Amino acid sequence: LVWQGWQEYRAAQKKRVLIVEARGLRTGPGRPLQEDVPKAVVGRREARVLDFRQIYETDITDPELGLDEAHSLPGQIRQAASATDRVDFTLIYGGVAPVPYTFLTGVLVVDEDSLIVMDWDRATERWRSLDGTDDGERFATSGMEDLQNAEEVVVAVSVSYKVQAANIHIAFPGKPIVWLILENGSTSSHWSADKQAALAKQFLDVLGVLEGRGTHRINVILAAPNSLVFRFGRTYDRNHPPLVVWQYEREQAIPYPWGILMPPGGR
Repeated sequence: LVWQGWQEYRAAQKKRVLIVEARGLRTGPGRPLQEDVPKAVVGRREARVLDFRQIYETDITDPELGLDEAHSLPGQIRQAASATDRVDFTLIYGGVAPVPYTFLTGVLVVDEDSLIVMDWDRATERWRSLDGTDDGERFATSGMEDLQNAEEVVVAVSVSYKVQAANIHIAFPGKPIVWLILENGSTSSHWSADKQAALAKQFLDVLGVLEGRGTHRINVILAAPNSLVFRFGRTYDRNHPPLVVWQYEREQAIPYPWGILMPPGGR
C-alpha cells in the first residue's frame, strides 16, 4: 500500500493543471475558481486570471483595452504546458466576463483537448462543472426561410433570456435577423455539456447556411451563460464570413454600442 501510494504521488506530480479565471465585471463572483475545482483533477495546480476589468471606469469606456489580455492566453497556455508532457496537462476555464471577450477567449483556445469548463452557479454561489443531464431541448430557428444574398445579417441567440427585437432594430436598422431561441431557456438551462455541444452545433450550422447564401458579415447577439458563449467561440470556424460579437448595454441609446471582430483564418 505504501508503494502504491508513492507511485500515485509520483504520477500526480508529473501532471500539471492550469486554472484560468476570466474576470470582467465590476462586481463579479468573489469566490476564486480554483477553490471549486474538483478534487478528482490531480496535478500541480497553477491559477491565473484574465482580468478584463480595465475596460471600465463607471461604464465600459475602453473595450479595446482588454484585447492584449485576451491574446496573451494562448501564450500562457503554451508556457504552462511546456513544463510537462501534453497528455499530463489539463486546462480548466471559468469566468464571468463581457460576452464578446468570452467568445473571443473560446476562439483562442479552440485547439485545447484536455479542457474542463466550469461556470458560476448563482443558486449555490459556487463554481460548478457542466455535470447536468441533457433535457433534449434545442434551439427553434427562424428567419432563414427567404434569406438570399444578404450582405450583412444579425444572428440573435436567446438562452438566459429573450433578445428583444426592438433593441436590434435600433442598433442594426434594416438588417435581416436570424433567430435561435431556446423556448424554455433560463439562467440555469445550460448545465449539460452534451446539451451545450448540441446547441453549439446548431449555431455553427446556421453560420454555414449563411455563408452558403452569400452573407459577408455576421453580427452575433448572445443572451447566454458564460460557459455556453465560450463553447460557441470554440466551435466557430474561422473560415466562415467575418463575425462580430456585440456587447449589450441596457442604458445606452444604442443598446449594442461595441463588438469584437473575431480573428478570421490566417490571422
